[in-house]
Amino acid sequence: MAHTQFLVPLDGSLVAEAALTPAVEFARGPGAKLGLPVTAIVETARYRHADLIVMASHGRSGVSRLVLGSGAESVLRATAVPILLIRPDSAPLDPPFTPVPSAQEVAHV
Repeated sequence: MAHTQFLVPLDGSLVAEAALTPAVEFARGPGAKLGLPVTAIVETARYRHADLIVMASHGRSGVSRLVLGSGAESVLRATAVPILLIRPDSAPLDPPFTPVPSAQEVAHV
């Protein structure tokens, strides 16, 4: 029997996360598909009457964000439930915003 749709429930434990790798391998099979995570997050929050959604963010910006999208932003736009974004220590940091110097500042250089 070929499996084509997958649900991988996670409880935050390493044991539960061990199911992810085999699930992804199965999902690479012919005709298999994974559900849209944004839809699943929003529907689950609605079904469970969640009053806060907590998500980790990859911290992508620029072209990679345009190409890969922002799951957190998509969830934000699809629900009225507040969202707490967590930046993992390994997520890249953007350089701080540097304002353009004024003509007066440039002239004194």
